[in-house]
Amino acid sequence: MLSIDRRTFFVGAGSAAIFASSRAGAAAPELLVPPADRELRVPIRGGSIFVRVNGDLKAPRKPIIFVHGGPGGACWQLFPAVPLASERGVILYDQLDSGHSDAPGDRANWTIERFASEIDAIRAALDIREFHLLGHSWGGIVAARYAERQPGGLRSLIIQDAPMTADMLTAGLRRHLDLLPPDQRAVALRDMSGKPVSAAEKPLVEAAARALHGKLMYRGAKPRNGVVYMDGTPLDRGDAVGAYMLGEGDGFAFTGALSSLDETARLGDIVAPTLLLCGQYDLIPPVEFRKLLPKFRRASFTQVADAAHMVQWDQPVAWRAAISTFAGRYDS
Repeated sequence: MLSIDRRTFFVGAGSAAIFASSRAGAAAPELLVPPADRELRVPIRGGSIFVRVNGDLKAPRKPIIFVHGGPGGACWQLFPAVPLASERGVILYDQLDSGHSDAPGDRANWTIERFASEIDAIRAALDIREFHLLGHSWGGIVAARYAERQPGGLRSLIIQDAPMTADMLTAGLRRHLDLLPPDQRAVALRDMSGKPVSAAEKPLVEAAARALHGKLMYRGAKPRNGVVYMDGTPLDRGDAVGAYMLGEGDGFAFTGALSSLDETARLGDIVAPTLLLCGQYDLIPPVEFRKLLPKFRRASFTQVADAAHMVQWDQPVAWRAAISTFAGRYDS
């Protein structure tokens, strides 16, 4: 569904085709990939994952673990968090089968629960007892599943525009269809509803998906950081897990393992104070996303102006301020 670029459906990551055509002209890596203070490989069920740390993990302000989007994205999506290392530890990592982590390609690993277990492994490897957790998009689903266990030491949870049901995502996309010209809007609506689309209409569906994707991911120019960060990895890295969980199609039909997603009944189990964070022009519109508020025990809502799904790239200063303010309330 909306899977012209599977790694950007929930994330804005950049497709293999884009990587292939852009790498030759990419800027020097040191300009686009902020250096880590520490890098490590963490063993998990299925292989090992790449983890990078900036800042002091033992600072008075508790560290934040950031969970990237996807499925099949990578931690570069959250590089705008690195400046927060001036006040607290910042932990970024690539999920299994994504980025610079191992890619065994075993579908048995591709469950929300197993992805959530990676957070336990990171905490153990870095001896993190108290922390905050932020999940962006697909990463918000993973972070919420982790928080539902009521893990000790979780000071707060930030969920950034993550659809907690498949229907929520579909409803959000429907609200955006008026961004498309009439011919694309009609065929997109039909494809989204699961109605047959003729072979002649397939290119129109794909064009509509590309057009809508382009309007909902970034307000400004797409950053090239991902191109540089992913240099040296296979061009299809992340595509397999994305296709399995979202669906193989190039249009709007949601056919993957997440097509029956519904986490709402679990959200009431989260005891950590929670912030729902999104952009003014996000993939899931604020009016839809804030409908999740009553599902949580303790939740608040923040909208960042003039930002699309990749809030952290559109408005990095405002994004960091929202995170710092919220987490700061629960550091002690």
